[in-house]
Amino acid sequence: MVNGLRRTVKYGNTSADLNGLQLEDIERIEIVRGPMSALYGSEALAGVINIVTKKPTDEKSLQTTLVGGIVEREQRDTIIFKGAANLGRYGSSRHRASFEVKKRDEFKEDTDDPFTTLNQEDKLFLSYGGTYDISAYHWLGWNFEYYHEEDEGVSSAGNVPTFEKEERYHLDGKYHNETDLGIFDMALGFGRNDAESDRTAGTESTDYKQIELNTFFTRSFFGNHTATLGAGARRQEIEQTIYSKVPDRKVYHILVQDQWRIWDDVILVAGVRYDDYSDFGDTTNPRGALSWRPGNWFIRVGYGRGFKAPSFAEQYSSFKRASGNRVFDVIGNPDLEPEESETYEAALGYRTKKCGVEGIYHYSKIDNLISAEITDVKVSPGPVYNFVSEYMNVSKAKIDGTEFTFDARPWDFWELSASWEYLHKVDDDTGERLQDYAQNKVKLGSTLYFGKTNFHTYYRKIIDFYATAPSRELVETTYTQVDVRLGYGLFKNHELFSGIDNLFDDKSPSNWTRGGSVIDPGARYYYIGYSAEF
Repeated sequence: MVNGLRRTVKYGNTSADLNGLQLEDIERIEIVRGPMSALYGSEALAGVINIVTKKPTDEKSLQTTLVGGIVEREQRDTIIFKGAANLGRYGSSRHRASFEVKKRDEFKEDTDDPFTTLNQEDKLFLSYGGTYDISAYHWLGWNFEYYHEEDEGVSSAGNVPTFEKEERYHLDGKYHNETDLGIFDMALGFGRNDAESDRTAGTESTDYKQIELNTFFTRSFFGNHTATLGAGARRQEIEQTIYSKVPDRKVYHILVQDQWRIWDDVILVAGVRYDDYSDFGDTTNPRGALSWRPGNWFIRVGYGRGFKAPSFAEQYSSFKRASGNRVFDVIGNPDLEPEESETYEAALGYRTKKCGVEGIYHYSKIDNLISAEITDVKVSPGPVYNFVSEYMNVSKAKIDGTEFTFDARPWDFWELSASWEYLHKVDDDTGERLQDYAQNKVKLGSTLYFGKTNFHTYYRKIIDFYATAPSRELVETTYTQVDVRLGYGLFKNHELFSGIDNLFDDKSPSNWTRGGSVIDPGARYYYIGYSAEF
């Protein structure tokens, strides 16, 4: 979600394509694990990522950044040009506009191959937002976004041309009013996605429309309670050439959530959400969390139930994908049942002015887990392997995991961070490990400041990624990436920077998806850039 509202995506997928979001506008990213907040949709089965964008302010300013880069072996030439203009206050209104242009050449893992590993990219982002003050605590807001994509490549299956074309429009309005009775918020959004793709099986077109309304009323009472009442609706309609019908889904919801400050350092947040789907019926899901902050310590426990309706692609699609000598026929299932979950969470942390550490344990049980399962394999001369897979409710699943995070600034010249994530997913009926996830992830970050110079190092290691390799065997793989960046402040608000991503030129494991994939930019990547603010 972006600012609490969904975006339309090709094929009507339920999760947004992060490559289709404008980085220039992002202010911060909020993450809610599992179904822990009643304020978010019932489809928040594994959690919610809400991207909060920058808002117009009273000050006038202009920011711009230009980046040029290239992958080793003279591939993936990259130009990124982005900027934003904060136009300041005009009477009772404020305005902000931004843009981002991204152009990247194709990448071939083997330069002698006729096919592309990563497609050539041509993307354009435009946005405009504004606010109007009716009074000090009473305002209107609006936002418009435009996204254009035109990517081209060559498939490894028959060396045929492929493309991705997309135009996305989003318009929303917000209303906020604070009175003696409480705070009222309303958000209304409309989005449309017009896209065409050819991924080796002919042109597939998408016309996806969505309208969404969310309202909230928040009031404090008894001095230590803050209650929120919410209601809203959403309608989705999509025409997609690979779907067996034109789906039309309506969802209505109501919710209540209370934040009770039991003592100064103890807070209970509890809520319940009711959603009614036109194609799946209704569902009621409670959520709650209790936190305690004695001094520098904090302790939190939580529980939540979730519900995730099948996506349109999982229900109605029928399409073919090919990679090398592997062909995948994927079939939707209109009889799918929604996924349902129960999640428990416990966290313990300690924070001072200079450092913080946190440990989290979470456990989830999921019923009616949806997965694309291979139901048939045929081998033809070549050999060519034809896999037939169908979406189905395969089983019950158990998921448990542990996370540790650490951040510190022991001295003014040094910032560092570290995290470790352990995740274990198994089929509750057979005890077998589920596919397509990594069991361990390690991240390390360090930034050093020396006068006008800063040096950043980022390390990421993905361990025991379990999935099907091109050999059709289930294998575990490991991937490591190290990035470095050096910046120099020429003068106030002007920086010259350069860096190397994937410093040691590690290759992406072949089992990252059943069709094989690589991490962009695919190999060691050098870049240089300049950013300025006026």
